[in-house]
Amino acid sequence: MRRALIGVTLAALAFSHQPAGVYAMPFRAAEAAPKPVAKQLSLGGTSWELVAIRDIGKIRRPGASAQPITIQFDQGARQVSGSSGCNAYGAAYVQDQGSPLFRDVVSSQRACADPAITALEGLYLESLGGATWLELVHEKILVVGSPGSGRRLIFSLSEQKKGN
Repeated sequence: MRRALIGVTLAALAFSHQPAGVYAMPFRAAEAAPKPVAKQLSLGGTSWELVAIRDIGKIRRPGASAQPITIQFDQGARQVSGSSGCNAYGAAYVQDQGSPLFRDVVSSQRACADPAITALEGLYLESLGGATWLELVHEKILVVGSPGSGRRLIFSLSEQKKGN
């Protein structure tokens, strides 16, 4: 099921759409930030797991043996937290269009045993800190990015929240 969701996730991001209440995101490297629609996204209380990082023509996925990279949006607290692969992290979350979505990203400083996980964790935290927009696709896929970098963080809704 996870492989099927990844395929659907990546296929869904290959085109632009704009369902009511979400940000639109064409899947191109250099573009202007998506225009906000009237409705704010409501992500409070949701948890997401990173499926892939799209980085200018490259797709990077967490390895099967790696600890999942996650993000959890706190209910009403305007905070996010999660696992970045080896370490725990947290940040303030804002929805001001054009400014960073995740401010003051902090992380524990535990050393990773695997250099590949260390590299992926660094790329993830850098991407999260530079993100200026996000999109919710079919209420099951979350995409976070920055228009100038071409980098996208692609998440799927965590199993624990799908049943609710």
